[in-house]
Amino acid sequence: EAKKCGASVFLTRDKNEFVSLSERVRISNQKKPDITISIHQNIFSDEKVGGTETFYYLGDVEGKKISEYIHRELISSLKTSDLGVKEADLYMLRETNNSCVLINVAFLSNPEEERMLSEPGFRQKAAAAIVTGIECYYQE
Repeated sequence: EAKKCGASVFLTRDKNEFVSLSERVRISNQKKPDITISIHQNIFSDEKVGGTETFYYLGDVEGKKISEYIHRELISSLKTSDLGVKEADLYMLRETNNSCVLINVAFLSNPEEERMLSEPGFRQKAAAAIVTGIECYYQE
């Protein structure tokens, strides 16, 4: 989706294989992007818990703005429960040399959200919402 808008995009992984957080950070810092977007799925012991949450690093004003734009678009597009935009001291957020946004799109432990995540259309909507959020940030 982002490539269609003229953005340069790189992945830290393109297969279902483990890549450590330190390796993801190293790749991001080596590529020097304007923004790092780290997309995840969540899991919790209570299968009723679901929704979307977005994180930015402590005190990162630009990261907060980007997170808010992306999160708003995700909630609007996916119709998932809004778990909020949160400030956090997570490794990926802390160690990247730029504004980094970490997104938990949905919960794999929630049967309904797991089903939605298995649908290509849902994943495409999530990708489009993330791109729209980034576009809104840059149009600010």
